[in-house]
Amino acid sequence: MLESDKNTFMGGLMTLALNYPKSPDFKKSAVFDTWWGMFKDLPLDGFVHACKATLEREEWFPSPARLKRFTMEIYESDVDIGVDIAARIEKAIGSYGYNNATAAEKYIGDIGWQVVDSLGGWVRVCDVNTADLASARKQWRDVATIVSRRLITTGSNNPVAIPSASKSPALDAAFKLIDGGKF
Repeated sequence: MLESDKNTFMGGLMTLALNYPKSPDFKKSAVFDTWWGMFKDLPLDGFVHACKATLEREEWFPSPARLKRFTMEIYESDVDIGVDIAARIEKAIGSYGYNNATAAEKYIGDIGWQVVDSLGGWVRVCDVNTADLASARKQWRDVATIVSRRLITTGSNNPVAIPSASKSPALDAAFKLIDGGKF
């Protein structure tokens, strides 16, 4: 979702809150900001679907995890999100070009823009030539699939850091054993 989608997001949450007596107080900015932080990287159309699905199926206000599952129901899989984002990137290149990154970012969306950033930025993504378009499209789709999967499962696009052996005595000992060394 984009910053401009906050009103729609708030409307969805308030609709749910009006229908379920034991729901968070979304009028409090801290509560709303927490929920926005959990959902801002997911597609708006999926969130709208989640609100409708909740009203049709749930007796109680859903947990964030349940609402996220409903959000992703409109896609067959996270690969569908990747295909959608790859198509948006390709269309944005043709519509906005390398010198209008702000408009391209709004069109592509948050998850798509994370893909663009991870691939070197907008100018680099726009630098694809026609002969390489098919492989670039596949790369965009694959990266978008990974990013969306990470967001759905962990709520963040930050990869899990592997601790340095020098900072972890247990890992340091394990590496010594693997290398056949002694303590």
